[in-house]
Amino acid sequence: MFENIALIRQLFFQSKTYASILIIVSFISIFLEGISYAAILPLLENYLSSEKGSNLSRIIASIFTYIGFSINTLSISIVFIILIIFKNFFRIFREYLTANYKYYLREIWLEKIYNSLDKSEYEKITLVNRGKLYNNVYHETNNSTQGMENLIEIFTSLISLIFFIFILILTSIQFTLIIAAIAIFIFLLNRLLLYNYSKKVGNKEVELNQLVSSVINDSLVSIKNIKAFRVMPEFSKYINNHVKYLRRIMVQWRVYTFSTMPVIETFLVLTLIVFILYWNSLNDNLITLIPLLAVIVVVGQRLMQQLSRFLIAINSFNRMKKSFYVINELMNFDKKNKNYKTINKENNLRLDELKKDIEINNVSFNYEKSNANNKLLNNLKFNIRKGKITILKGKSGSGKSTFLDLLSGLLIPDTGSIYINNNELYKYKNINEKIVTVSQKNILITDTIKENILFFKQFNDEEYFKKITSKLNVDDFVNSFENNYDTIIENSGENLSGGQMQRICIARALIRKPEILILDEITSSLDEKNEKEIFSSILQLMKGKTVIISIHKSIIDEFADDIYNIENGKFVK
Repeated sequence: MFENIALIRQLFFQSKTYASILIIVSFISIFLEGISYAAILPLLENYLSSEKGSNLSRIIASIFTYIGFSINTLSISIVFIILIIFKNFFRIFREYLTANYKYYLREIWLEKIYNSLDKSEYEKITLVNRGKLYNNVYHETNNSTQGMENLIEIFTSLISLIFFIFILILTSIQFTLIIAAIAIFIFLLNRLLLYNYSKKVGNKEVELNQLVSSVINDSLVSIKNIKAFRVMPEFSKYINNHVKYLRRIMVQWRVYTFSTMPVIETFLVLTLIVFILYWNSLNDNLITLIPLLAVIVVVGQRLMQQLSRFLIAINSFNRMKKSFYVINELMNFDKKNKNYKTINKENNLRLDELKKDIEINNVSFNYEKSNANNKLLNNLKFNIRKGKITILKGKSGSGKSTFLDLLSGLLIPDTGSIYINNNELYKYKNINEKIVTVSQKNILITDTIKENILFFKQFNDEEYFKKITSKLNVDDFVNSFENNYDTIIENSGENLSGGQMQRICIARALIRKPEILILDEITSSLDEKNEKEIFSSILQLMKGKTVIISIHKSIIDEFADDIYNIENGKFVK
């Protein structure tokens, strides 16, 4: 429970103010709950005119006397009602704060995770299994919020236990000793049987969830192949085998941890019976037992209930520890996966206009870093002319797309540099605004066509928007939809053709008014007529700007100022 306290504290205190308020309100809520239960004893003793009062009654009586209240059934009842009202108010307020902070934590974690991924080297992100990454970002952040709720439950239950034990001591030392011994026994038994077991279950749960998410992601991405090969039943069975195993261990864990509650309840009933028999053997007058028994039953029941919640929260929290480590790694992903060239960016260096040719100076790159002798791109040295149209050709796998990723700043060269206006590419703060790429595969979000074109850019120039969409013939197919540009794109564009999707993504790039436009095999889904037409439109809109096109066909060679062919890691003009 107390392992890696620094990590837990770091994850929990994302907002120190909110967390502190939650702790204070929880403490007040528990204190009022304890005091309200304690007020039952003097109320019943006064009502029954019991001559022999308990220590708890005497303490409460002295407090009443100190504040000028007379001790009678009415005054105690009024105080009792007030305490109950305040207790329930703070209890509801505590639940609100707990639920709100629980989900607020997830917002903060997700923001930090995406911020970390933004700072991380693109090449390193591509090496992470996409299904596993999805599981960790979505499911493990959700699990961790549940773990944080368990942490709050541990704190509130522990404070409640301390308060209730203190009340019981003032009510009956004998009963407190019996119930404390039972509570310690149950705690140690839980520690022995379920503590390490919960941790193992949590580790296995994360592992299986990652595996299942990866398989589901693969199946949905490759559903065309699965249907073509007619292996959907086999794929389903493959997934279900893992899900069944997950179900088995989680049901088993749930039963084991839930059994804590009936065990504690059984011990409480036995303890009460033993105490009543013990009291009866010492006292003939059972009237004196009624007030004590009322407090013992209520407070004892609440104490054992809190003990049960405390143990279940510990086991649940223990189960979530693996999730804490996972999201902590994600929030710090950039610390291990950041290229040191990009750390010390000159934040005041901005690219406003391309004034000189782009210089490619001895650039080498390979995905397999250990293979230094066989580079995918090897000592490239040439210039891409400013304001010209450059076409790159080469067979599949020759390195065209990799070079374009280097040129856009997504990848960092192993050796050498790319210079823009005499400064190294990665030193510019706004390089992603001025160098824009359209690739063969683009993301379309579940939103309107217009929002997919804008793609989170604040843009108010409606005239320019219409100019681009008209020139690219986006208007032609959008106007055929009932809701025009407010039409919702579903499932990454499954309600659009390949050509329509590509036109939207080209419009998205041009709306940003780039200085350098990179087009990577963008017309593979278009026929020859539309292919030439769309390139003609793009080049008119980008007139005077620098355009680099990767394409394996010769259909637009007439537009080019320079054509390079890539062979054995070298560009030949």
